[in-house]
Amino acid sequence: MTEENPQIMRNLMSAFDAFGSNAKGDTGEEVLENAGMNFHVELQPVYRSINGGAKADGSRFRRVTRTDTQATLGMVSTGFVPYQPQEMAALAESITNGRGVLWDRVGMTHGGARMLMSFQLPEEFVFGENETMSTFFYLMNAHDGSSGMKIVPSPVRLACSNQFPMLDGFLKQHGVNPKSLSIRHSSHMHNRLDELIPKLNIVDKLTEQFAQANADLLEVEMDMGARVEYYIDVLGLKTNTELIDLTENPEGLATRGKNTMKALMEVEGLERNNIGSMANTAKQAFDVITDFIDHRGIHDVNGKLLESKVQSAIIGPAARMKNTAWTLMTERVDKAKEGRIEIKQVA
Repeated sequence: MTEENPQIMRNLMSAFDAFGSNAKGDTGEEVLENAGMNFHVELQPVYRSINGGAKADGSRFRRVTRTDTQATLGMVSTGFVPYQPQEMAALAESITNGRGVLWDRVGMTHGGARMLMSFQLPEEFVFGENETMSTFFYLMNAHDGSSGMKIVPSPVRLACSNQFPMLDGFLKQHGVNPKSLSIRHSSHMHNRLDELIPKLNIVDKLTEQFAQANADLLEVEMDMGARVEYYIDVLGLKTNTELIDLTENPEGLATRGKNTMKALMEVEGLERNNIGSMANTAKQAFDVITDFIDHRGIHDVNGKLLESKVQSAIIGPAARMKNTAWTLMTERVDKAKEGRIEIKQVA
């Protein structure tokens, strides 16, 4: 990693905004049509050439085809049940339970083999000083057998577009198995989706609780040393006692770790991470990590977007790192309340 450019750091697009493109339309059908995604898919036999002719292959595989272009989207087993783009859009209406869908982003890759849509629930939760959080849902579908139909509820901090895939612990506490949010393309698919929808009606309540928990972090002072230790733990930065220099490198970080820490300090200094009284608090430390993952983590040092990193930040390994950041922070705060560790404001 080379030297960070503070100007670039301030203006990096977030994973939240890099996801697909702006949805255009008031209804799911309009959004799909305007995005060129209002096609159907079907399973067709696999044919092989025999003596100059074609014969259906008797294997257990089928070809997933777009009916508009006849393009092959993938090869799947005979048990694969397609989930149409129109069904995916209608799913949003079911999740909002008639409150209306505020469409956000939409997109597809691999010629339509993989599709994504996102929408916002109408409620917003305000806390602290000008902090606002809202609930977004990400819908991801694959026609090529690479994954099931995924539903990802995510609170989003609107001040910086930091996105948090709904924390596993929050879901489990309210009777939602996180694994149930990814549903295989099988004969049971529609029944499982029907069973899941009522359980998602509590997501807004979870976002409200998550907003309250973030408000509580504003009340916990955290000095620079504690924040740096937290960053090291969350990102798994390597330390070496032989590299410790009390002036230049008190943590004993290797070159890559030092560059990462410098980038984190740049993120920590951004205006969006110093709103109101959040400086030197547990809230600031948590937001710096999510900001770093959602903005810096999906770009190279010159500010070029790395599209392969966007989905990771929303639903992949980087998203799980944000969950780790929350778990480690709440553990620290709980220990501080019990008096087992000290988190104090730097003098």
